[in-house]
Amino acid sequence: MIVYLRTGMALLATVFWCSLGLILYPFWRRACVVMQHLWARNLLWWTRIKVSSRGNDEIKGPVIFASNHQSSLDIISLAALFEDLRFVSKAELRRAPFVGLCMHLSGHVFLDRDRKKQTIEALRDAAVDVRKVGRSVVIFPEGTRFVKGKLGPFKRGIILFARACELPIVPVGIRNSLQLMPPTGIKATPGVVEIHIGEPINVSDYDGRDRELLSVLRQEILELSNYDKALEAEGVSAR
Repeated sequence: MIVYLRTGMALLATVFWCSLGLILYPFWRRACVVMQHLWARNLLWWTRIKVSSRGNDEIKGPVIFASNHQSSLDIISLAALFEDLRFVSKAELRRAPFVGLCMHLSGHVFLDRDRKKQTIEALRDAAVDVRKVGRSVVIFPEGTRFVKGKLGPFKRGIILFARACELPIVPVGIRNSLQLMPPTGIKATPGVVEIHIGEPINVSDYDGRDRELLSVLRQEILELSNYDKALEAEGVSAR
C-alpha cells in the first residue's frame, strides 16, 4: 500500500511541475527545462529512489549521451542527474497531457519510429537546433526499451545524429532501473540506480567506419551496464 501511495504522489508531482513550467514559460523560456530537473528529483524523492553516478561525471560542453534503456526510470534518473538535458523520444509522447507540451517547449526531439525516412530527416533537423543552442541530448541506441536482460541491437540513427551535431558520443550504462521499476506500469521500489558514465568518443575518429563506431559504442555500453556476457551468445549485436 505504501509503495502505491508513493507512486500516486509521484503522478501528482508530474502534473504539478508540468503545470508550473507551462505557467512560467511565457515569462521564462527555460522554465520547462528547469521544471523537468526538479520534477525528476521530486519523483525520486517520493519513490525513495536514489541516483548514484560513477565514472566521468564532469562532462564539459554539449555531448550526445548514448544509454541502455530498460525502464522509464532511466529517463527520470538521467533528468535528475543532469540539470539541462533533452531526450530523443517517441512521437507518441508529444500527445501526452501536460508532459508532451512541456517536452515540446523544452526542445526535446520527437521521432516516429514507423517512418524511417521522416525519422532521418527529423534527426538532421534536430541536429541543427542542437548545434545552435549548444545543448546535451540523450538518445537510446536500441530505439526502445529492451527488457530481456541484455543489450538490444543498436540502430544507426545515433551515428547520423552525432555526425550532424558534430558532437562527441558519451556512453552511459544504467544499472538496477529494471529491478526498481518494471517496463510497464508505474509501481516503483525504493533502491539505488547506478549511472556509469564512460569517456567521450569522437565520431571524427571513425570517418567512413560507421559500423565499427557502432560496435565500439555498443561494447562500451555493454561494459558500463554490466550485463551478463553469457547472454551475448544469443546473437544480439549492432545493426
